[in-house]
Amino acid sequence: MRAYATTTIRVRAAERSVTAPVRVYSAASEADPAWRLVAPSGGRVRLGQVDADTGEPIPPGAALPRAHDSSVMLSAAEWAAVHHWEVSQVTEILSWHTADAVPMWRRERCYYLGPAKGLAAERAYVTLAGAIARARCVGLVLWAPRAGMRPRWAVVSLVPPMRIVVWTLHPAGAVRGPDELPALEAPEDAGRADELARAIVSSATELDHDACIDPIEARLEAAIDARLSGRVPEVGTAIAGATKGAKGVRS
Repeated sequence: MRAYATTTIRVRAAERSVTAPVRVYSAASEADPAWRLVAPSGGRVRLGQVDADTGEPIPPGAALPRAHDSSVMLSAAEWAAVHHWEVSQVTEILSWHTADAVPMWRRERCYYLGPAKGLAAERAYVTLAGAIARARCVGLVLWAPRAGMRPRWAVVSLVPPMRIVVWTLHPAGAVRGPDELPALEAPEDAGRADELARAIVSSATELDHDACIDPIEARLEAAIDARLSGRVPEVGTAIAGATKGAKGVRS
C-alpha cells in the first residue's frame, strides 16, 4: 500500500499535547478501469460536455446560457473565491466526542493513518493510538491533508490492531437518519424472532471479504482486456439483481 499524502495530527487536551507526523492511505482502491478505454484510433478517450440535442462537443470554458430563470451565473472571480481555502500541514483535532456520537450512516470515506519514518514519529503515533483506545472517543477535524483537496469534516478514531483512521462525514443536511423512516406498527412476535435468531447464529460463518467483488467492475475489466487484446466482448446474461434489460459481457 502506498501513501498518497502526509500530514501531522496534533492533539491538545488540557496541558497535554502530542504531535504525530503521519502518512495517509486510502482505505478504498481508487482505480477506475474505465480510464483504460481507448478510442478506435488507439488514442485515449477524453471526457467532455456534449450538446444533448445536436451531439456537438461544447468547448471547455464556453459561456453557457442559463437553463431557467432560477439559475445563477457566477463570475470567474466569485467561483475562485468560493473554492478558496487554506491548506495546513497540521491537522488539528478540534474537539473530542464519545464514539457513539457519530453513527455509521454519517460516515462517508475511510483513510488509514500510518506513522511517518523515524522512531520519534512512530512513538508519537503509538502514544496517540493508545490514548484514543483508552479514552474511547473520536476527534473532530477539518480534513484536507493534500493541496487541492476540498476540506471535509471528519473524525479520527481507532480500528484493530491499534491503527488510527479518519472517517470523512456527510455534510449537515445531506444525510437522513433512520428515525425519519415510517414508524413500525406491527407488534414483534418474540417467539418467531427467537427461532429465526437461533437459525441465523447456527448458520453464521466468517465473512470472506475477497469474495465480495463488484460484478459490474469485473465484467468491465474483462471487456476492456478483450478490447485491448483485439477481441470483441460477447454479451452475456444479466447480472442477478440488476435493472431489467441490463446485460453483462464476457471475453
